[in-house]
Amino acid sequence: MLMPDRTVTTVEHVPDWYWKRAERMIGFADLMLRGDVYLYTYFTCEEADDGTMFETAYATPEDYSRWTVIARAQTVHAAQEIQATIRAAWWEGPEQHRYPPADRGLRIPPPGFTVPAHPLDDIG
Repeated sequence: MLMPDRTVTTVEHVPDWYWKRAERMIGFADLMLRGDVYLYTYFTCEEADDGTMFETAYATPEDYSRWTVIARAQTVHAAQEIQATIRAAWWEGPEQHRYPPADRGLRIPPPGFTVPAHPLDDIG
């Protein structure tokens, strides 16, 4: 675990303060997504039964305190590919900003991943 003094330490239990720190975020909120949807990818600190440890979730302008998980990944690289794919599909800005730089080596979409429908498409 990344500690406040920037050292990495093995811990038996995740301390409460960790959940309030930004270090576990690997993807940042995108404010230019269609409808100002917030999209985060983060490290969960706990391995799920299927081996996933990263989640990608979104919140809509109607309730930024309610997050919906739309993807899970086992590795940080897969999680980044998923976050980048969703960002590319939902982005409304100029085309040159829709995809991450090619030198990051991300595949869009990652193998076996289907881009979820935009959460605001069903709001009428």
